[in-house]
Amino acid sequence: PSLLCVERIVRQVLARGVAEAFQEVRTYIHEVSSSIDAVHPHLCNNEGLVSQMSKWTDSWELALRFMAPATLLQSACELIATIHSSRHAAQSLSSMLEECDAELFVVLPRLVWLWYLAKPDRNIELMLRFVPHHLQNSDGLPERDGELEKLLKNFLSLLEVVQKLFRRFSRDADAARLAIWRILVARVVDGPGAPPDTSARLLQEATGQSTSTSSFSCSGSSKVELASAAASLESFVHELERWSMELQRHNAEDWCQCCAVLVRCLGREKDLSSLGGNSLDAINCPIDAAPGSAGAASFWWLNPFSSR
Repeated sequence: PSLLCVERIVRQVLARGVAEAFQEVRTYIHEVSSSIDAVHPHLCNNEGLVSQMSKWTDSWELALRFMAPATLLQSACELIATIHSSRHAAQSLSSMLEECDAELFVVLPRLVWLWYLAKPDRNIELMLRFVPHHLQNSDGLPERDGELEKLLKNFLSLLEVVQKLFRRFSRDADAARLAIWRILVARVVDGPGAPPDTSARLLQEATGQSTSTSSFSCSGSSKVELASAAASLESFVHELERWSMELQRHNAEDWCQCCAVLVRCLGREKDLSSLGGNSLDAINCPIDAAPGSAGAASFWWLNPFSSR
């Protein structure tokens, strides 16, 4: 039900854009009707008319791009729900979304990549619009290239290392995988320019919380495992930045259009918040527990390189 509500918001945002652009065309025509002699007989020579008609056309094309096919719309809705629920992981992200800060447009591509890497087979539809050369072979069939395979393997290796650390402290699999996801979001939002000890601090805070307020305990913490996990996380964040820049630049027009939709939808904070943070967290936490898992410390995520 929550994703259906997100879909309704996306459709409303796109439809409102079309309706507002159409209203601007009507307003322009109404204004020039009183001075029709000033209108050039070749309509393309009327700058105001061309501008308004172009906006209307662009709004239609934007709506069509995100509403068809249905799998693309669903992918966009899941991304919006994921980013919205992720605001709880980083206070700076919440502030960026509220104020539409310029830094938000630097952070968004990082979050999009993180969202894709979490479930690459499921989240491919939207990414095909931005980096098709990494996701299609010469015949146009879905296939990750060597570079993207390497990035995905590094991400899965990072999850494995962090999972190993959390396995020492977790008494609740759901709490652990949600905590791991929030750490990833918080570190990606801070970006490669953050202090070098940021990853270690985030991991230490998550695994060293009081058992009275969470499912984790700091007793018996392994400094070696913590250092290894922190180093892996730092390396991944720096590697991700290059992919973030490519996402923005390879197909800049599609990316800008996507950003416009994301920002407008995420700006509907009141509507999105009414969906309930817990339900969105449950939908969008990308680290899945193994079906039928017996042990609380047993985790599993969608691993395309695994035989499971």
